[in-house]
Amino acid sequence: MSELGYEKSMTDEIRKHLDAVPFVPFVIKTSAGKQYRVRHPDYVAISPKGGRVVVFADEEASTTLSALHMVAVEKARSRSR
Repeated sequence: MSELGYEKSMTDEIRKHLDAVPFVPFVIKTSAGKQYRVRHPDYVAISPKGGRVVVFADEEASTTLSALHMVAVEKARSRSR
């Protein structure tokens, strides 16, 4: 798969999670082993070509991810209280 094809497949997977009704929080996992939780559709933005994804941790903090470094997009586990 070409780099552009891989980027598109990862961002397409994110879009599927964003479009789900009802929305279910999900996690984006990276090649570095980090995980970024998306709690609400408003907390993620995808660049027009799909090569970058911005995940907002809260109203002020964000992380920009390269789609090439995303290895999985999965339903988030419920957090115990």
